[in-house]
Formats: sequence, C-alpha cells, structure tokens
Amino acid sequence: MMPPEPNSVGGASDSAKAPGIIKGDVPSIRDGALISGTVVSAQGDGYWVRLQGKLLWARSTISLFVGQRFIARWDAKSDPPLLHVKSLTLPAIEQFAPEDRPFAMALLSRGLMANGEAISFLKGAWQQMGSNPALIEALTELLARGLPLKEELALPLAWYLSLSPQAVVSLWGELRTSLKRYMKDGVPLGEALELAGRDKSELRDLMVAHKALLHPLEGGAKLEALFPLIWPLLGEDGPRWACVNVQVSERRGQKVYHASFAFEGKRIGEVRGDAFSDGSSLVITLRSRDEPSKSLIEEHMEELRHSLSAISLPLRHLSVSVGLSRRGDRTVGRLDVTA
Repeated sequence: MMPPEPNSVGGASDSAKAPGIIKGDVPSIRDGALISGTVVSAQGDGYWVRLQGKLLWARSTISLFVGQRFIARWDAKSDPPLLHVKSLTLPAIEQFAPEDRPFAMALLSRGLMANGEAISFLKGAWQQMGSNPALIEALTELLARGLPLKEELALPLAWYLSLSPQAVVSLWGELRTSLKRYMKDGVPLGEALELAGRDKSELRDLMVAHKALLHPLEGGAKLEALFPLIWPLLGEDGPRWACVNVQVSERRGQKVYHASFAFEGKRIGEVRGDAFSDGSSLVITLRSRDEPSKSLIEEHMEELRHSLSAISLPLRHLSVSVGLSRRGDRTVGRLDVTA
C-alpha cells in the first residue's frame, strides 16, 4: 500500500493504544529527544519501531510504512508515545517505480529478493484478489513461508495481522473456553476445533492465520524483520503474550528448525530467546536485559527444565545470558547454532 502524502496527519485513536511496551521502558528515551529509527511493523494507527536497538510501540504525526527510516522528536507524554517526524529516508526503495514500491518494500522487509519477477508474482496475486492494499503484507508472509498465495489464506491472515496482541490473546481465551466445553462432552480435539470455528468465524480465521504463521520462514527470509505470530502466555497478572517467528534452514544436509521469540515479564522485563532443533534434540538460549533479570530467570531454571521434559525432544542445552542482542556463532551439543 502506498503511504499517504507526508503532510497528512495521523489520528490518535484508541486502536493505537496497542500493547507492546511496558511503562518502565519509556524513560530510557528522554521526552523531547531527537531520535532516529526504522519502522518494523504497522498495526492499526500505531507502529512497532526500532529505536536504540529496541522495539517500541508508538504513534506518528504522519503515515509511515514498513522499512521506512525516520528522524523524529520523541513525545513521551502521549500514550502511546508520539513520533513528531522531522524527516524520512527511502534508501533502496527509490529505484522502483511508484506503483511497485509497496510490493518491493514488503519483500525487502522480509529479506526476500525484490526483483522484477518477485514483484510481478506478488502483484499478480494481489490483483487477482481485488487489489486490496491490506493484503500485501499477508501475501508476503505466505510467500516467505512457501505457502500458496490463496485468498482463503490471505484474507484471514490480513485480518489477524491487523489485530493488537490483546485482541489476539482475548480470542485465544474464547477458543480455549470453547474447546474445554466440547471436550468435556467427549468430543475429540480435532472435531472440537472444527466446531469452535463454526460457532464463531473469528475463531476459524484465528486458527487459519496461526497455522499459516507456524510454517517456517524459508531460505533467506529475515527472521527478525517482524514477529507477526502472537502466542498467548498463561499467567495470573493479566494478559501476556510472546511474539514468535519460526524458520527452517539446512546445515550439513540436515534441517534445523529455529524459533525466535520475545516477551515482556512483569518482574523480569523484556526477554528474548531462541529455540533450535534438528529433530533429535532441543537447544534453548534466553537473553535478559540485565543481571537482576538474569538472576530471576535462573531461580526458575529447574522449573523450566521440568516443564520442557514433557515434550518428546530431549533438552540438550538451556542457558540464559545478559544482553538482548545475539552475539556470534557457536556450537551447542550437536547443533550448529547462530546465537
């Protein structure tokens, strides 16, 4: 979708008050500070932006799109914070024709090739579905996962990608309640899922989108470009969720599955991690924001090991370190892991 002209002003609706940032994270950027960042994802009237190496949720005084770099004045008094954009840059995207830029930007944001063939393929599928701008991101996600660009997948996925994490978690709660009701009467899980989808179309679309996003990213698709999959976390301190990406690669002739995730804990703050498996064992690395958070996680490592023992894969490695970014390559057990 082509962004509105730079002098158009974005509204501050309640839909922009999406989740994503714990209040304690905001003071790290001084109110009124001039900052530079990149748009990682657009949802409703708000944006996930990467600032100072961290993903934050904010609104903007002008419309932005994924991949766009900006310089803005940070307004921390707004809820969510507001970006008073001063300037924008369109690095590689200017080489494309204006009508091709939405497709090129979508492909590039996922780490995919944005050549004429790829743009034509994506654009053709989009036009066959009525040229709905909201479908471009969904079609790109399907393409990055090697899934067919079909309307029955793209429409539920586009709807899912427009939801806030709170809305996704709420729908998962409804689905869980519905499944418990059916299974209490002896209905098998597969049939219970189908019945829940018949009861409410939003639950059916939720399952379709979730299943699609669980397909691993293929080839050179960028794992950290976006975390579109919202995974609900159970807890007693309100709705919480993890943002997840799944990727598959081949090393020495063997497939390695890689799930990258991030979540905010009430006491431990932001935690990021990676889970790797070659189908015979499991490696999990966690990264905390500071030493106190790392210590809190370490206090519960045995509980985590016990929970992981319930799955069929043996746990080969489990660790936690300080620092949210990955560092270097290393080999853990028999898995060749990029940490």
